[in-house]
Amino acid sequence: MPYRSAPLFRYLVRCLLAAAPVLLAGCATSSFLPSFLQARQSVPDSVSGLSYPAIDRLGAMTGPCLALAEAHQNGRRITVTLLQQQWLPDCRRRIEQARARQEALQLTRAVEQAWRQVQAHGRAQQAERARLQARRQTLRQPAVKSGKNERAEASDTVSEQARRHHRERLRAATINELLRGVPDLPMAYTLGQPSSLSLTGFLSCLEVAYPNQGYEIEQRRDSLVVKALQADMLRGDVTIESHFSRAWGTWVLQQLSVAQVSASRARDRYRLARNLLADECPEALISG
Repeated sequence: MPYRSAPLFRYLVRCLLAAAPVLLAGCATSSFLPSFLQARQSVPDSVSGLSYPAIDRLGAMTGPCLALAEAHQNGRRITVTLLQQQWLPDCRRRIEQARARQEALQLTRAVEQAWRQVQAHGRAQQAERARLQARRQTLRQPAVKSGKNERAEASDTVSEQARRHHRERLRAATINELLRGVPDLPMAYTLGQPSSLSLTGFLSCLEVAYPNQGYEIEQRRDSLVVKALQADMLRGDVTIESHFSRAWGTWVLQQLSVAQVSASRARDRYRLARNLLADECPEALISG
C-alpha cells in the first residue's frame, strides 16, 4: 500500500506546481495576499497631467502626492493596489482642490485689481474736475473782482448821493432860519460833554426825521425852548418839545418830550434822543 501512494503524491505535487502560476496570476491584485506576493508597478512620471515639480508649485505636494514623488525619485515600485486605489486617486483629489483654490485666489486678485483700477479712474476724474474748477475759478476771479468793485463803486456813489441829499435837507430845515439870531453852540446831553452836533444840527435832524407844521420858540438869555408842532410820527401828529440851557459854551439839553413822554434825567434824555434820531442822525448820539 505505501508503495502505491507515493506515485499518487508525486502526481498531486506536480499538478499543484503546474497550477501555481495560474493561481498566483488570478490573485495578484488581491489585498489578502502578503505584500511580497502582490504585483508591483512603477510610479508614473505625472499625475493629472502635472509633473511632480509642477504639483509642488501648485501647493498640493502633501500626503499621497508627496509619497508618489518620493517613490518616483527613488525608483521604487509600488504595489498595484496601493498605487491605483489609494495614492493616485488621493493625489488627483488634492490636485483638483489646489487648482480650485488657485483659481479662486486668481479670481479674487482679478476682482481686487479691477476695483483698484475703478477707484484710480474715479480719483483721476475727480482730480480733473477739481483742476477744471480751479481753472474756471481763476478765470472768473478778475471778472468777479471787477464786478464787486463796480458794485462797491456804485454803492459808494449811491451812498454819497444819499449823504449829500441828507445834508441838503438838513441845511434847508426851517429851524435854521428861525434860530439865525441864536448862537449855534454845540449841543450836549450833560454838562461838559458836547456832542458832535450843534444846536441847529440837532433840531434840524428832528425836523427832517419828523416833519412838522411849525414851531413855537421861547428864548431867554441862557435858556431856550423849542416846540415842533404836529410832528409826523407813526402814532400821529405830536409835539416834540426840547428845553436847553446855555452853559460852558454849549447848549445842554435839559428836557426832551414827545407827546406825553418826557425825559428830564440825563440818561433818559439820551435814550429818548437815541430812539428818535438813531436812523436819521446817528452822529447826534456821539459825545465830543
